[in-house]
Amino acid sequence: MREIVKKAVENGDTVVINQNQQLSFSNDVPIGQTVDSFQYDRDVQKKPGSFLPGRPIVDNAPVPK
Repeated sequence: MREIVKKAVENGDTVVINQNQQLSFSNDVPIGQTVDSFQYDRDVQKKPGSFLPGRPIVDNAPVPK
């Protein structure tokens, strides 16, 4: 399984969060230049009006675009 995941990452079949906090294919971002997803989640939660993808919005309003 480890080899399958490693190959997928090297081939760009997965996505990562780059230094600009945008999703990028894993083969487009140099090793060590990704953002720690747990730190990113904590930072996003501190911003007023922000929400994490896949999390429900409290007021059940349509998702902002």
